[in-house]
Amino acid sequence: MFHHARFLPVPALAALVACAAPAAHEPAMRPGGDAPRPTSAPARPPAAAPPTTSSDLDAHVAFALQNHPRIAVARERWTAMKERVAQATAWPDPVFQLRVFAEEVQTRVGPQEWAVGLSQTIPWGSKTDALGNAAELAAAVEHARTFAAAADVVVSVRETWCELFYLERAIEIVRENHTLLRRLKEVVRTRYASGEATHADYIRSQVEVDRSADRLAGLTDRRRPLAARWRAALHVDDDVQAPRPERLDAEAPELTDDALRAAALATNPELGILRLELAAAEGNIELASVSERPNVTVGIEYIATGESGTSGSGADPIVLSLGMPIPLRKTRERARERETRALHRAVSQAIESKEDELMRALADEQYRRRDAQRRVELYTDGLLPKATEALQSTETAYRAGTTGFLDLVDAERALFELQLTLARADADRAIAAARIERIVGVPALNATEAGASR
Repeated sequence: MFHHARFLPVPALAALVACAAPAAHEPAMRPGGDAPRPTSAPARPPAAAPPTTSSDLDAHVAFALQNHPRIAVARERWTAMKERVAQATAWPDPVFQLRVFAEEVQTRVGPQEWAVGLSQTIPWGSKTDALGNAAELAAAVEHARTFAAAADVVVSVRETWCELFYLERAIEIVRENHTLLRRLKEVVRTRYASGEATHADYIRSQVEVDRSADRLAGLTDRRRPLAARWRAALHVDDDVQAPRPERLDAEAPELTDDALRAAALATNPELGILRLELAAAEGNIELASVSERPNVTVGIEYIATGESGTSGSGADPIVLSLGMPIPLRKTRERARERETRALHRAVSQAIESKEDELMRALADEQYRRRDAQRRVELYTDGLLPKATEALQSTETAYRAGTTGFLDLVDAERALFELQLTLARADADRAIAAARIERIVGVPALNATEAGASR
């Protein structure tokens, strides 16, 4: 028996904490919001056994979020990018220098024999801040990609669950239809034996039974590629059996069209990534503007001097030095500034293009959901009961000899097609709801915030 259940994304997605959420002491970062200073990545929990339930989609979603390598890839890239912050803000290593004079330099106080020195390059003050800010924003972009990766995993699991549900429902419908056709075949055979039906009617009944058997075999074989798709969505071994879903989530966020559009513009993961990339581009413009400011190199050197027998003989001088490059040619710096401004304009245009794409995709999925909902209501409340009644009436009339076999077949096919169409509409409605939540991106954000508050 198949049932409908409202999908509850936040509890199921709480496992995202282990995959992409900030540590408990770090403020949760929304895509498109201010970037916190990156800290160490949370430890990944040990892999658990895949769930075996056929009624709890949330359990499968949580498992996928904990174990899917796509999320692990995004998390490790974020971890790698965070390490660039320390690299960007660190001063260059000091330089130790030893000089031995091949020919001693003769001075009044004695020959200079060797020298040792130590120098340190000090970046211009604002340059280090700009480098650190650029590195932090680059890490924040990778952090935001973990939200997108998690959302992709969730929608993949949910869509595959819906297809598995439809397949099992279709197999059940075809099997029931096959049983019905075999029963009708016996009715025709009985009437043919008594001379009340033609041989053509009997052959047609056999053809219908064979067609139904072929359809059932095809649907049953369809389980194999769908099971492979399911295992890929959860990242489990080939020996793990795909579930046969008993429940189907078909709920989308309870928001108006205007509210959904506003939510998509505010919380869509890809749009959040682009907004962080825009902030990073602005940081790179700032970095380019200060990159031409010279670094300062300070140093100290000790020169060992031999004896000369004069007053002050053997005095060892100490030399202090200060140096900086002279920016005679600014070709590189000006090219870098032009590059960063061009990239900033490109990201700005990408944001506008993404917003248009989101509005189009959201309108499409809203239409698909409404259309599927309309078909579900029409078939459930109107067409299916009438088709069932029509088949029963036609079968009674056929038994009484007041109608032909073709009318009986037409009534059976009409009921069968309506049942399959209803099952498909159920699945399409749930898939549209999953894609709407993917576009809006709210479940992933809610799950991350829930985990950060722990």
